Amino acid sequence: MEKKAEERRRSKEENAAAAEKTARKDVERFLADGDEDLELERSGAEDEFVPEVELFPETDPAPAASAKVQKNYDEIPNISLASVRYGIGLRPTAAIATATLIDAGIIKEDNTSKVIDKNKVKRAQEKLMRELGEEFEEKCREEGGISCILFDGRIDLTSAMMEAEGSDQSFPAKIKEEHYSVASEPGSYYLFHFTPEKATKEESHAEQIAKVLFA
Repeated sequence: MEKKAEERRRSKEENAAAAEKTARKDVERFLADGDEDLELERSGAEDEFVPEVELFPETDPAPAASAKVQKNYDEIPNISLASVRYGIGLRPTAAIATATLIDAGIIKEDNTSKVIDKNKVKRAQEKLMRELGEEFEEKCREEGGISCILFDGRIDLTSAMMEAEGSDQSFPAKIKEEHYSVASEPGSYYLFHFTPEKATKEESHAEQIAKVLFA
């Protein structure tokens, strides 16, 4: 009886081991097939939902890996003058100028040396202001360069940052402020603008304006 019971126990263990081995093989085969299908699904998803983006879709093919990047040494006085005249920031000016050169076919995938960044615009503006200042000073030194100075002003609503009493915080506000623009003749050249100080007992409003004009 004990011998038969031992044989039945061994038979059950062998059958369980064989079943476990078969199940393990099936699982491994299923996982292998699943991985392969998963890779196919992934590749298909990438092709369908992540299309390749071309920065220059209508230009020449991509440049070779050995292409050298060249710096842009071109002068941009008109771009900087227009940005100052219309109050456009450095980044928008650089973006618009670069986009214009791309549309004109000057900037291509294999030649990006004409790209304009905000630092180039800033340097161009500083150089332009310096040259215009020197030109004005030279004109002032010339005999008969300026025959008269004209000025006009008005009270405008001006954006300003105000500080609350007893607090370090600032907040935006609109204030009434007197603005004067000064020009020279002949040519009606703009010289500068200013806001006069408030009149005091020692100096009247007219004296405050004259002090700025003849400083």
